[in-house]
Amino acid sequence: MTQVRETIGAELDRVLGEVLPRRIDSACFIDPPASPNVGDPVIFLGQLDYMRRAHPGCRMWFVDQANYAPHMDRWIERTSVLLVQGGGNFGDIWQETHEFCLRILQRFAHKTIVQLPVSIHFSDPARASRTAGILAGLRDFRLMTRDQNSQDYALQHFPGEPTLAPDMAFAMAPITRKDPVVDYVCLLRSDREAAADHDAILDVLRGLNATFEVGDWLDETDHDLLAADARISSRLNRRPIAMWFQRGAALRARERYSRGRLAVGIERLSRGRTVITDRLHAHVLCCLLGIPHFVLDSFDGKVSAMHRTWTHAFPFARFVESPAALAGLLQSPPLPTAP
Repeated sequence: MTQVRETIGAELDRVLGEVLPRRIDSACFIDPPASPNVGDPVIFLGQLDYMRRAHPGCRMWFVDQANYAPHMDRWIERTSVLLVQGGGNFGDIWQETHEFCLRILQRFAHKTIVQLPVSIHFSDPARASRTAGILAGLRDFRLMTRDQNSQDYALQHFPGEPTLAPDMAFAMAPITRKDPVVDYVCLLRSDREAAADHDAILDVLRGLNATFEVGDWLDETDHDLLAADARISSRLNRRPIAMWFQRGAALRARERYSRGRLAVGIERLSRGRTVITDRLHAHVLCCLLGIPHFVLDSFDGKVSAMHRTWTHAFPFARFVESPAALAGLLQSPPLPTAP
């Protein structure tokens, strides 16, 4: 959607141009997950699309929790820059993911490492302090945060000067919505980050003279694409010789899976003339697709933080404090359609 790309997309390109090395011959992405949550794959796609635009000819591959083994270290060592997956995994909500990335950072503390834009959330101050100690030992580490709350936290708790930047999904190549079929699509979290009262939201919708659908995008995935991705990851993990031949195949498989998840997200969200969601990347995709939508917060506050920092100026993207507030808004004139 033109307005979003001319504002948020342009700012992301500008900041990345300042933070990343001017010339990158090879890049290793650290822990892009093959997740049914559409948010993680679209972040990865944004990272890939940006690198292809800004650094054409750069050789790219990845390591993650499924495929990494020590025999990969010599290949990581030859890589120009390590790019750590952006998103909501920096902190102790998804502790296993955070710990894996910290292990890689410690192992390659002498390399140029860029943490792509993240939300930061720690419930345990001791874990935050340990993370700060690890970051302090890195020779050339650049931390990017994707909202002002995370930026303020990083300034207070971590060494160096973090850089504020939009979520990497805003770097994706243009996407287009499909025609709507119902009045409202209600896409609600079904994982540990849910905070909104979903029953109250559904009660609001039932009180309207409108058609609606309810679900989450975790409840469908392409098992064939995921299985192909897993087979290549297993070979990379078990067979050192496979690294030479199959790093590119692994990236292509992960990208195919990620583009499949993006297609699921576009299909789900496009079905509604208006979307109601508490998923951050449903909000981001609605912005990119130009879909009018109401968005509620997740338990760690990253949705509201994103909206305050980057998307508050879009009249078709309305943050809602509670289901009670949503009820009043749905009785008002509809949100404008994105230009």
